[in-house]
Amino acid sequence: MSKLFFKKICMCKLTFKSARLRHIVFKLWCLLFLFHLAPGQEMVREEVSVNWCVVPLFVIDQGENPVQDMTNADVWLRVDGQPISDFQIVKQNFTGTAAVAESQQAPVVKKVAFFIFDLALSNLKAVANAKIIARDILQKADREIQFGLVVIDPIRGLELISDPLADRKALLDLLDKKVNAKHDSAPYSRQAYMADIIEELAESGKLEENELEFFIDELGKAYIPKINNFFQAFESFYYMVMGIREKKIFYLFSEGITNDAMKLNAEGVFYKKIKETAGFLNRAGGVVFIMNPVGSQKSASDPASGEASLQMMADESGGKYVEGASRRIAEKIMNFDRAYYEIAFAAPKSRQAALQMHIKIKSKRPGLEIYSPSMLALPKPLVDKNVYEVEVFIQQCLRGTLALNSGYALYHESIRFRDILNEGRSDKVEVIGLRIPPAMRNRELDVYWLWYDSGGRAVRMFKGKVKTGNEYQKLGLPVETKATTERFELKLVILDIKGNAALICDDAIAIN
Repeated sequence: MSKLFFKKICMCKLTFKSARLRHIVFKLWCLLFLFHLAPGQEMVREEVSVNWCVVPLFVIDQGENPVQDMTNADVWLRVDGQPISDFQIVKQNFTGTAAVAESQQAPVVKKVAFFIFDLALSNLKAVANAKIIARDILQKADREIQFGLVVIDPIRGLELISDPLADRKALLDLLDKKVNAKHDSAPYSRQAYMADIIEELAESGKLEENELEFFIDELGKAYIPKINNFFQAFESFYYMVMGIREKKIFYLFSEGITNDAMKLNAEGVFYKKIKETAGFLNRAGGVVFIMNPVGSQKSASDPASGEASLQMMADESGGKYVEGASRRIAEKIMNFDRAYYEIAFAAPKSRQAALQMHIKIKSKRPGLEIYSPSMLALPKPLVDKNVYEVEVFIQQCLRGTLALNSGYALYHESIRFRDILNEGRSDKVEVIGLRIPPAMRNRELDVYWLWYDSGGRAVRMFKGKVKTGNEYQKLGLPVETKATTERFELKLVILDIKGNAALICDDAIAIN
Protein backbone atom coordinates (compact mmCIF):
# COMPACT_ATOMS: atom_id res chain seq x y z
CA MET A 1 0.00 0.00 0.00
CA SER A 2 1.12 3.56 -0.65
CA LYS A 3 2.62 5.89 1.94
CA LEU A 4 -0.29 8.25 1.27
CA PHE A 5 -2.75 5.56 2.33
CA PHE A 6 -0.96 4.97 5.65
CA LYS A 7 -0.74 8.74 6.16
CA LYS A 8 -4.51 9.02 5.82
CA ILE A 9 -5.04 6.21 8.32
CA CYS A 10 -2.70 7.83 10.82
CA MET A 11 -4.41 11.20 10.46
CA CYS A 12 -7.72 9.61 11.45
CA LYS A 13 -6.50 8.25 14.81
CA LEU A 14 -8.25 9.72 17.80
CA THR A 15 -7.02 10.33 21.35
CA PHE A 16 -9.46 10.90 24.17
CA LYS A 17 -8.74 13.24 27.09
CA SER A 18 -9.72 10.52 29.51
CA ALA A 19 -6.64 8.96 31.12
CA ARG A 20 -8.27 5.57 31.00
CA LEU A 21 -8.47 5.62 27.21
CA ARG A 22 -5.41 7.75 26.45
CA HIS A 23 -3.23 4.81 25.45
CA ILE A 24 -5.79 3.13 23.21
CA VAL A 25 -5.19 3.55 19.50
CA PHE A 26 -8.39 3.42 17.54
CA LYS A 27 -8.12 1.79 14.13
CA LEU A 28 -10.67 3.12 11.72
CA TRP A 29 -12.54 1.17 9.16
CA CYS A 30 -10.65 1.17 5.86
CA LEU A 31 -13.19 2.59 3.46
CA LEU A 32 -12.02 1.01 0.22
CA PHE A 33 -14.23 -0.81 -2.26
CA LEU A 34 -13.12 -4.14 -3.69
CA PHE A 35 -10.79 -3.79 -6.64
CA HIS A 36 -9.33 -6.09 -9.24
CA LEU A 37 -5.67 -6.98 -9.72
CA ALA A 38 -3.74 -8.42 -12.60
CA PRO A 39 -4.14 -12.15 -13.34
CA GLY A 40 -2.26 -14.34 -10.90
CA GLN A 41 -1.80 -11.57 -8.38
CA GLU A 42 -3.65 -11.97 -5.10
CA MET A 43 -5.15 -9.24 -3.00
CA VAL A 44 -5.18 -9.62 0.75
CA ARG A 45 -7.26 -7.42 2.96
CA GLU A 46 -5.90 -7.07 6.47
CA GLU A 47 -8.28 -7.74 9.32
CA VAL A 48 -8.84 -4.64 11.42
CA SER A 49 -10.42 -4.87 14.86
CA VAL A 50 -13.46 -2.65 15.15
CA ASN A 51 -12.79 -0.62 18.29
CA TRP A 52 -14.54 2.49 17.08
CA CYS A 53 -18.29 2.86 16.57
CA VAL A 54 -19.90 5.70 14.63
CA VAL A 55 -23.69 6.18 14.66
CA PRO A 56 -25.60 8.66 12.46
CA LEU A 57 -28.32 10.86 13.88
CA PHE A 58 -30.56 13.80 12.98
CA VAL A 59 -31.66 16.42 15.50
CA ILE A 60 -34.68 18.66 14.89
CA ASP A 61 -36.90 20.79 17.11
CA GLN A 62 -40.65 20.44 17.55
CA GLY A 63 -41.23 22.73 14.58
CA GLU A 64 -39.19 20.33 12.40
CA ASN A 65 -36.37 22.86 12.12
CA PRO A 66 -32.79 21.56 12.00
CA VAL A 67 -30.73 21.94 15.18
CA GLN A 68 -27.15 22.74 14.31
CA ASP A 69 -25.47 23.56 17.62
CA MET A 70 -25.50 20.23 19.50
CA THR A 71 -22.45 19.41 21.63
CA ASN A 72 -21.38 16.52 23.85
CA ALA A 73 -22.99 18.26 26.80
CA ASP A 74 -26.41 18.09 25.10
CA VAL A 75 -26.44 14.34 24.53
CA TRP A 76 -27.13 11.39 26.81
CA LEU A 77 -25.74 8.04 25.48
CA ARG A 78 -26.19 4.48 26.71
CA VAL A 79 -24.78 1.33 25.09
CA ASP A 80 -26.25 -2.00 26.20
CA GLY A 81 -27.81 -0.18 29.13
CA GLN A 82 -24.53 1.29 30.35
CA PRO A 83 -23.96 5.08 30.30
CA ILE A 84 -21.11 6.19 28.04
CA SER A 85 -19.33 9.39 29.01
CA ASP A 86 -16.38 9.28 26.59
CA PHE A 87 -17.78 10.06 23.16
CA GLN A 88 -17.76 12.79 20.52
CA ILE A 89 -20.74 14.20 18.68
CA VAL A 90 -19.66 15.83 15.45
CA LYS A 91 -21.74 18.11 13.23
CA GLN A 92 -21.65 16.94 9.66
CA ASN A 93 -23.24 18.43 6.57
CA PHE A 94 -24.99 15.48 4.96
CA THR A 95 -25.42 17.33 1.67
CA GLY A 96 -22.00 18.90 1.55
CA THR A 97 -18.52 19.03 3.06
CA ALA A 98 -18.20 17.93 6.68
CA ALA A 99 -18.22 20.90 9.05
CA VAL A 100 -15.80 19.67 11.71
CA ALA A 101 -13.74 21.89 13.98
CA GLU A 102 -9.99 21.27 13.95
CA SER A 103 -10.11 20.18 17.58
CA GLN A 104 -12.64 17.46 16.70
CA GLN A 105 -10.95 14.44 15.21
CA ALA A 106 -13.77 11.91 15.06
CA PRO A 107 -13.61 9.79 11.91
CA VAL A 108 -15.44 11.01 8.83
CA VAL A 109 -17.29 7.96 7.52
CA LYS A 110 -18.66 7.67 4.01
CA LYS A 111 -22.42 7.69 3.66
CA VAL A 112 -24.69 5.40 1.69
CA ALA A 113 -28.39 6.03 1.10
CA PHE A 114 -31.04 3.64 -0.17
CA PHE A 115 -34.31 4.56 -1.84
CA ILE A 116 -36.92 1.87 -1.12
CA PHE A 117 -39.96 2.15 -3.40
CA ASP A 118 -43.04 0.22 -2.31
CA LEU A 119 -44.77 -0.89 -5.52
CA ALA A 120 -46.90 -3.50 -3.76
CA LEU A 121 -49.20 -1.25 -1.73
CA SER A 122 -48.90 2.10 -3.53
CA ASN A 123 -50.89 3.44 -6.47
CA LEU A 124 -49.63 5.09 -9.65
CA LYS A 125 -49.79 8.64 -8.30
CA ALA A 126 -47.94 7.77 -5.10
CA VAL A 127 -45.09 6.12 -7.01
CA ALA A 128 -44.90 9.04 -9.46
CA ASN A 129 -44.66 11.49 -6.54
CA ALA A 130 -42.05 9.30 -4.85
CA LYS A 131 -39.87 9.47 -7.96
CA ILE A 132 -40.12 13.28 -7.96
CA ILE A 133 -38.91 13.38 -4.35
CA ALA A 134 -36.07 10.94 -5.08
CA ARG A 135 -34.93 13.02 -8.08
CA ASP A 136 -34.81 16.18 -5.97
CA ILE A 137 -32.79 14.45 -3.26
CA LEU A 138 -30.40 12.96 -5.81
CA GLN A 139 -29.79 16.24 -7.59
CA LYS A 140 -29.16 18.24 -4.40
CA ALA A 141 -27.20 15.71 -2.35
CA ASP A 142 -23.44 15.75 -2.01
CA ARG A 143 -21.80 14.02 -4.99
CA GLU A 144 -19.80 11.79 -2.66
CA ILE A 145 -22.92 10.15 -1.22
CA GLN A 146 -23.76 6.89 -2.95
CA PHE A 147 -27.40 5.91 -3.54
CA GLY A 148 -28.89 2.47 -4.04
CA LEU A 149 -32.31 1.75 -5.56
CA VAL A 150 -34.61 -0.99 -4.24
CA VAL A 151 -38.23 -1.82 -5.08
CA ILE A 152 -40.82 -4.01 -3.34
CA ASP A 153 -42.67 -5.87 -6.07
CA PRO A 154 -46.18 -7.14 -5.23
CA ILE A 155 -45.29 -10.64 -6.45
CA ARG A 156 -41.50 -11.02 -6.31
CA GLY A 157 -40.91 -9.02 -3.15
CA LEU A 158 -37.62 -7.18 -2.72
CA GLU A 159 -35.66 -6.42 -5.89
CA LEU A 160 -32.33 -4.62 -6.06
CA ILE A 161 -32.35 -2.19 -8.96
CA SER A 162 -28.93 -0.73 -8.31
CA ASP A 163 -26.10 -1.14 -5.86
CA PRO A 164 -25.01 2.17 -4.27
CA LEU A 165 -23.66 4.48 -6.98
CA ALA A 166 -22.28 8.02 -7.03
CA ASP A 167 -23.12 8.46 -10.74
CA ARG A 168 -26.22 10.67 -10.68
CA LYS A 169 -27.00 10.31 -14.38
CA ALA A 170 -26.96 6.51 -14.15
CA LEU A 171 -29.17 6.63 -11.06
CA LEU A 172 -31.69 8.98 -12.67
CA ASP A 173 -31.84 6.74 -15.77
CA LEU A 174 -32.48 3.67 -13.61
CA LEU A 175 -35.10 5.57 -11.64
CA ASP A 176 -36.98 6.42 -14.83
CA LYS A 177 -36.68 3.01 -16.48
CA LYS A 178 -36.77 0.50 -13.64
CA VAL A 179 -38.98 2.03 -10.94
CA ASN A 180 -42.48 1.73 -12.36
CA ALA A 181 -45.78 1.44 -10.53
CA LYS A 182 -47.98 -1.60 -11.04
CA HIS A 183 -51.33 -0.72 -12.59
CA ASP A 184 -53.18 -3.20 -10.36
CA SER A 185 -51.52 -2.03 -7.12
CA ALA A 186 -53.35 0.34 -4.81
CA PRO A 187 -54.00 0.69 -1.08
CA TYR A 188 -56.67 -1.70 0.13
CA SER A 189 -60.07 -0.01 0.54
CA ARG A 190 -63.19 -2.01 1.30
CA GLN A 191 -65.40 0.83 0.04
CA ALA A 192 -63.50 1.11 -3.24
CA TYR A 193 -63.69 -2.66 -3.76
CA MET A 194 -67.42 -2.59 -3.08
CA ALA A 195 -67.96 0.18 -5.64
CA ASP A 196 -65.93 -1.72 -8.26
CA ILE A 197 -67.87 -4.93 -7.72
CA ILE A 198 -71.25 -3.21 -7.91
CA GLU A 199 -70.21 -1.47 -11.13
CA GLU A 200 -68.91 -4.66 -12.74
CA LEU A 201 -71.95 -6.71 -11.79
CA ALA A 202 -74.56 -4.03 -12.46
CA GLU A 203 -75.56 -5.56 -15.79
CA SER A 204 -76.29 -8.96 -14.26
CA GLY A 205 -79.26 -7.64 -12.32
CA LYS A 206 -79.85 -7.47 -8.61
CA LEU A 207 -76.89 -8.47 -6.44
CA GLU A 208 -77.68 -10.19 -3.18
CA GLU A 209 -75.99 -8.75 -0.09
CA ASN A 210 -74.36 -12.06 0.81
CA GLU A 211 -72.91 -12.29 -2.71
CA LEU A 212 -71.39 -8.82 -2.38
CA GLU A 213 -69.78 -9.76 0.93
CA PHE A 214 -68.41 -12.96 -0.64
CA PHE A 215 -66.68 -11.06 -3.47
CA ILE A 216 -65.24 -8.47 -1.08
CA ASP A 217 -63.88 -11.21 1.20
CA GLU A 218 -62.27 -12.97 -1.76
CA LEU A 219 -60.62 -9.75 -2.91
CA GLY A 220 -59.35 -9.19 0.62
CA LYS A 221 -57.80 -12.66 0.70
CA ALA A 222 -56.09 -11.95 -2.63
CA TYR A 223 -54.59 -8.77 -1.17
CA ILE A 224 -52.97 -10.44 1.85
CA PRO A 225 -50.00 -11.93 -0.14
CA LYS A 226 -49.06 -8.40 -1.23
CA ILE A 227 -48.93 -7.31 2.40
CA ASN A 228 -46.87 -10.37 3.34
CA ASN A 229 -44.42 -9.62 0.50
CA PHE A 230 -44.14 -6.08 1.83
CA PHE A 231 -43.19 -7.36 5.28
CA GLN A 232 -40.82 -10.05 4.02
CA ALA A 233 -39.01 -7.54 1.81
CA PHE A 234 -37.55 -5.78 4.84
CA GLU A 235 -36.02 -8.96 6.23
CA SER A 236 -34.33 -9.47 2.84
CA PHE A 237 -33.26 -5.82 2.85
CA TYR A 238 -31.71 -6.25 6.30
CA TYR A 239 -29.57 -9.15 5.11
CA MET A 240 -28.63 -7.14 2.03
CA VAL A 241 -27.30 -4.08 3.88
CA MET A 242 -26.40 -5.34 7.37
CA GLY A 243 -22.73 -5.71 6.50
CA ILE A 244 -22.28 -2.28 4.94
CA ARG A 245 -20.11 -0.38 7.38
CA GLU A 246 -20.66 3.08 5.93
CA LYS A 247 -23.25 5.32 7.55
CA LYS A 248 -26.63 4.48 6.09
CA ILE A 249 -29.80 6.46 5.44
CA PHE A 250 -32.98 4.67 4.31
CA TYR A 251 -35.72 6.53 2.40
CA LEU A 252 -38.89 4.43 2.23
CA PHE A 253 -41.71 5.59 -0.07
CA SER A 254 -45.03 3.89 0.67
CA GLU A 255 -48.73 4.45 1.24
CA GLY A 256 -48.57 1.84 3.98
CA ILE A 257 -51.10 -0.72 5.13
CA THR A 258 -54.51 0.91 5.29
CA ASN A 259 -56.79 0.80 8.30
CA ASP A 260 -59.11 -1.47 6.30
CA ALA A 261 -56.23 -3.79 5.40
CA MET A 262 -55.11 -4.05 9.04
CA LYS A 263 -58.43 -5.82 9.72
CA LEU A 264 -57.82 -8.55 7.14
CA ASN A 265 -55.88 -10.62 9.68
CA ALA A 266 -57.29 -11.32 13.11
CA GLU A 267 -55.56 -11.11 16.50
CA GLY A 268 -53.39 -8.17 15.55
CA VAL A 269 -51.09 -10.22 13.30
CA PHE A 270 -50.19 -7.25 11.13
CA TYR A 271 -49.38 -5.12 14.18
CA LYS A 272 -46.85 -7.75 15.25
CA LYS A 273 -45.40 -7.87 11.74
CA ILE A 274 -45.01 -4.09 11.63
CA LYS A 275 -42.91 -4.29 14.78
CA GLU A 276 -40.83 -7.12 13.33
CA THR A 277 -40.34 -5.15 10.11
CA ALA A 278 -39.26 -2.06 12.02
CA GLY A 279 -36.84 -4.26 13.93
CA PHE A 280 -35.13 -5.31 10.70
CA LEU A 281 -34.79 -1.68 9.63
CA ASN A 282 -33.44 -0.83 13.07
CA ARG A 283 -30.82 -3.58 13.11
CA ALA A 284 -29.70 -2.58 9.61
CA GLY A 285 -28.03 0.39 11.31
CA GLY A 286 -29.45 3.28 9.29
CA VAL A 287 -31.57 6.32 10.01
CA VAL A 288 -35.04 5.74 8.57
CA PHE A 289 -37.22 8.32 6.80
CA ILE A 290 -40.66 6.99 5.86
CA MET A 291 -42.47 9.12 3.30
CA ASN A 292 -46.09 8.93 2.19
CA PRO A 293 -46.25 11.03 -0.99
CA VAL A 294 -50.08 11.20 -0.93
CA GLY A 295 -50.69 10.96 2.82
CA SER A 296 -52.02 14.48 3.19
CA GLN A 297 -55.01 13.61 0.99
CA LYS A 298 -56.59 11.47 3.74
CA SER A 299 -56.95 11.80 7.50
CA ALA A 300 -55.19 9.22 9.64
CA SER A 301 -58.57 7.73 10.64
CA ASP A 302 -59.77 7.27 7.06
CA PRO A 303 -60.34 3.54 6.37
CA ALA A 304 -58.22 3.88 3.20
CA SER A 305 -55.33 5.66 4.95
CA GLY A 306 -52.07 3.86 5.74
CA GLU A 307 -50.67 6.69 7.87
CA ALA A 308 -51.12 4.85 11.19
CA SER A 309 -49.11 1.83 10.00
CA LEU A 310 -46.29 3.99 8.62
CA GLN A 311 -46.18 6.14 11.76
CA MET A 312 -45.96 2.99 13.85
CA MET A 313 -43.14 1.65 11.69
CA ALA A 314 -41.27 4.94 12.01
CA ASP A 315 -41.68 5.02 15.79
CA GLU A 316 -40.55 1.41 16.21
CA SER A 317 -37.49 1.88 13.97
CA GLY A 318 -36.40 5.18 15.52
CA GLY A 319 -37.18 6.94 12.25
CA LYS A 320 -39.19 9.93 11.07
CA TYR A 321 -42.54 9.82 9.27
CA VAL A 322 -43.11 12.54 6.65
CA GLU A 323 -46.14 13.21 4.46
CA GLY A 324 -47.47 15.93 2.21
CA ALA A 325 -47.06 17.19 -1.35
CA SER A 326 -44.02 15.75 -3.14
CA ARG A 327 -42.12 19.06 -3.38
CA ARG A 328 -42.85 19.81 0.26
CA ILE A 329 -41.53 16.39 1.35
CA ALA A 330 -38.34 16.91 -0.65
CA GLU A 331 -37.83 20.29 0.99
CA LYS A 332 -38.33 18.77 4.44
CA ILE A 333 -35.84 15.98 3.80
CA MET A 334 -33.20 18.38 2.53
CA ASN A 335 -33.86 20.58 5.56
CA PHE A 336 -33.43 17.61 7.91
CA ASP A 337 -30.10 16.87 6.26
CA ARG A 338 -28.82 20.15 7.73
CA ALA A 339 -29.31 18.58 11.17
CA TYR A 340 -27.04 15.61 10.54
CA TYR A 341 -24.54 14.50 13.19
CA GLU A 342 -22.36 11.50 13.90
CA ILE A 343 -21.68 10.27 17.41
CA ALA A 344 -18.48 8.28 17.89
CA PHE A 345 -17.53 6.11 20.86
CA ALA A 346 -15.28 3.21 21.76
CA ALA A 347 -16.98 -0.19 21.59
CA PRO A 348 -17.06 -1.71 25.09
CA LYS A 349 -14.36 -4.35 25.45
CA SER A 350 -16.79 -6.83 26.89
CA ARG A 351 -18.87 -6.70 23.70
CA GLN A 352 -16.14 -6.96 21.08
CA ALA A 353 -17.29 -10.44 20.12
CA ALA A 354 -21.00 -9.57 20.20
CA LEU A 355 -23.05 -9.36 17.03
CA GLN A 356 -24.95 -6.19 17.87
CA MET A 357 -25.14 -3.41 20.44
CA HIS A 358 -28.25 -1.67 21.77
CA ILE A 359 -27.87 2.10 21.65
CA LYS A 360 -30.03 4.77 23.24
CA ILE A 361 -29.39 8.43 22.41
CA LYS A 362 -31.45 11.20 24.00
CA SER A 363 -31.22 14.97 24.13
CA LYS A 364 -30.66 16.69 27.46
CA ARG A 365 -32.11 19.85 25.97
CA PRO A 366 -35.94 20.02 26.09
CA GLY A 367 -37.99 20.21 22.92
CA LEU A 368 -35.54 18.38 20.65
CA GLU A 369 -36.11 15.16 18.74
CA ILE A 370 -33.24 12.79 17.89
CA TYR A 371 -33.61 10.19 15.15
CA SER A 372 -31.01 7.43 15.06
CA PRO A 373 -30.74 3.63 14.90
CA SER A 374 -31.06 2.00 18.31
CA MET A 375 -29.04 -1.03 17.29
CA LEU A 376 -25.59 -1.28 15.76
CA ALA A 377 -24.60 -4.54 14.10
CA LEU A 378 -20.98 -5.55 14.50
CA PRO A 379 -19.21 -7.61 11.84
CA LYS A 380 -20.45 -11.20 11.87
CA PRO A 381 -17.87 -13.93 11.12
CA LEU A 382 -18.75 -16.35 8.34
CA VAL A 383 -19.04 -19.20 10.83
CA ASP A 384 -21.90 -17.33 12.56
CA LYS A 385 -23.88 -16.62 9.40
CA ASN A 386 -26.99 -18.63 8.60
CA VAL A 387 -27.62 -20.16 5.17
CA TYR A 388 -29.45 -17.11 3.83
CA GLU A 389 -26.79 -14.72 5.10
CA VAL A 390 -24.08 -16.79 3.42
CA GLU A 391 -25.94 -16.58 0.10
CA VAL A 392 -26.24 -12.81 0.47
CA PHE A 393 -22.53 -12.64 1.32
CA ILE A 394 -21.69 -14.53 -1.87
CA GLN A 395 -23.86 -12.19 -3.95
CA GLN A 396 -22.04 -9.24 -2.38
CA CYS A 397 -18.69 -10.84 -3.20
CA LEU A 398 -19.67 -11.08 -6.85
CA ARG A 399 -21.18 -7.59 -7.07
CA GLY A 400 -18.34 -5.91 -5.19
CA THR A 401 -20.69 -4.51 -2.56
CA LEU A 402 -19.26 -6.21 0.50
CA ALA A 403 -19.06 -4.40 3.79
CA LEU A 404 -15.96 -2.29 3.74
CA ASN A 405 -13.40 -3.82 6.06
CA SER A 406 -15.67 -6.04 8.10
CA GLY A 407 -12.91 -8.36 9.23
CA TYR A 408 -13.02 -10.80 6.30
CA ALA A 409 -9.85 -11.90 4.53
CA LEU A 410 -10.64 -11.38 0.84
CA TYR A 411 -8.66 -12.68 -2.12
CA HIS A 412 -9.14 -12.16 -5.84
CA GLU A 413 -7.98 -14.46 -8.62
CA SER A 414 -8.54 -14.71 -12.33
CA ILE A 415 -9.17 -18.14 -13.84
CA ARG A 416 -9.03 -20.03 -17.12
CA PHE A 417 -11.68 -22.50 -18.19
CA ARG A 418 -12.52 -25.10 -20.76
CA ASP A 419 -15.86 -25.56 -22.47
CA ILE A 420 -18.45 -27.97 -21.16
CA LEU A 421 -17.05 -31.48 -20.94
CA ASN A 422 -19.21 -34.56 -20.90
CA GLU A 423 -18.11 -36.97 -18.22
CA GLY A 424 -20.40 -39.95 -18.22
CA ARG A 425 -23.90 -38.76 -17.48
CA SER A 426 -23.00 -35.30 -16.21
CA ASP A 427 -21.75 -32.19 -17.95
CA LYS A 428 -19.03 -30.14 -16.29
CA VAL A 429 -17.17 -26.91 -16.77
CA GLU A 430 -13.50 -27.47 -16.06
CA VAL A 431 -11.76 -24.61 -14.30
CA ILE A 432 -7.96 -24.62 -14.48
CA GLY A 433 -5.20 -22.27 -13.43
CA LEU A 434 -6.90 -21.27 -10.18
CA ARG A 435 -4.26 -20.16 -7.69
CA ILE A 436 -5.16 -20.78 -4.06
CA PRO A 437 -3.84 -18.21 -1.52
CA PRO A 438 -1.39 -19.69 1.04
CA ALA A 439 -3.84 -19.28 3.92
CA MET A 440 -6.45 -21.41 2.11
CA ARG A 441 -4.22 -24.26 0.94
CA ASN A 442 -4.45 -27.89 2.07
CA ARG A 443 -7.92 -27.36 3.50
CA GLU A 444 -11.45 -28.50 2.76
CA LEU A 445 -13.40 -25.46 1.54
CA ASP A 446 -16.93 -24.65 0.37
CA VAL A 447 -17.33 -23.87 -3.33
CA TYR A 448 -20.28 -21.84 -4.63
CA TRP A 449 -20.97 -21.25 -8.30
CA LEU A 450 -23.83 -19.17 -9.61
CA TRP A 451 -25.57 -19.11 -12.96
CA TYR A 452 -26.46 -15.65 -14.30
CA ASP A 453 -28.78 -15.20 -17.26
CA SER A 454 -28.27 -12.75 -20.11
CA GLY A 455 -30.04 -10.06 -18.06
CA GLY A 456 -27.56 -10.38 -15.22
CA ARG A 457 -29.94 -12.10 -12.80
CA ALA A 458 -28.67 -14.91 -10.57
CA VAL A 459 -30.90 -17.83 -11.53
CA ARG A 460 -29.32 -20.75 -9.70
CA MET A 461 -26.75 -21.34 -6.99
CA PHE A 462 -24.83 -24.58 -6.51
CA LYS A 463 -22.66 -25.64 -3.60
CA GLY A 464 -19.86 -28.18 -3.34
CA LYS A 465 -16.69 -29.05 -1.46
CA VAL A 466 -13.08 -28.94 -2.57
CA LYS A 467 -9.88 -30.18 -0.95
CA THR A 468 -7.20 -27.68 -1.91
CA GLY A 469 -3.60 -28.57 -2.62
CA ASN A 470 -0.34 -26.64 -2.44
CA GLU A 471 -0.96 -23.86 -4.96
CA TYR A 472 -2.99 -24.41 -8.12
CA GLN A 473 -6.39 -26.04 -8.18
CA LYS A 474 -8.38 -27.66 -10.96
CA LEU A 475 -12.16 -27.82 -10.53
CA GLY A 476 -14.86 -29.63 -12.42
CA LEU A 477 -18.14 -27.82 -11.80
CA PRO A 478 -21.33 -29.71 -12.74
CA VAL A 479 -23.75 -27.78 -14.93
CA GLU A 480 -27.30 -28.37 -16.10
CA THR A 481 -27.56 -29.13 -19.80
CA LYS A 482 -30.75 -27.09 -20.10
CA ALA A 483 -28.88 -24.07 -18.73
CA THR A 484 -26.72 -23.99 -21.85
CA THR A 485 -29.56 -23.38 -24.31
CA GLU A 486 -28.94 -19.64 -24.07
CA ARG A 487 -26.06 -17.45 -22.98
CA PHE A 488 -25.32 -17.84 -19.29
CA GLU A 489 -22.45 -16.78 -17.11
CA LEU A 490 -20.94 -18.85 -14.36
CA LYS A 491 -19.26 -17.08 -11.43
CA LEU A 492 -17.29 -18.63 -8.63
CA VAL A 493 -16.66 -17.99 -4.92
CA ILE A 494 -14.72 -20.26 -2.56
CA LEU A 495 -15.27 -19.81 1.17
CA ASP A 496 -13.06 -20.76 4.07
CA ILE A 497 -15.76 -20.61 6.74
CA LYS A 498 -13.54 -21.35 9.72
CA GLY A 499 -10.80 -19.06 8.44
CA ASN A 500 -13.30 -16.23 7.77
CA ALA A 501 -11.92 -15.82 4.25
CA ALA A 502 -13.28 -15.73 0.69
CA LEU A 503 -11.60 -16.32 -2.67
CA ILE A 504 -13.45 -14.42 -5.40
CA CYS A 505 -12.88 -15.45 -9.01
CA ASP A 506 -13.28 -12.26 -10.96
CA ASP A 507 -13.55 -13.62 -14.50
CA ALA A 508 -16.94 -14.99 -15.42
CA ILE A 509 -17.20 -18.21 -17.38
CA ALA A 510 -19.44 -17.52 -20.37
CA ILE A 511 -21.58 -20.42 -21.57
CA ASN A 512 -23.56 -20.31 -24.82
